[in-house]
Amino acid sequence: MSAFELKEILHKQIDNFNDEVSLQEILDFAEYLQEKRAKLENRELNSISISSLENIWDNQEDAIYDKFLQEI
Repeated sequence: MSAFELKEILHKQIDNFNDEVSLQEILDFAEYLQEKRAKLENRELNSISISSLENIWDNQEDAIYDKFLQEI
């Protein structure tokens, strides 16, 4: 099923709810899913950043800073 078809089905299902409590629950769940996706994207970006900067951070010149940070 395409994203468009799924959105149509979801829209029809949501139209069946008329009470404020149910609609708020649906909205809360949609916001939860957006937040979950954003956190996953942030984790992936952090992982990519760490792996790409690892060679820059892990060098002999910065070893004294690494040692200092381990002592804190």
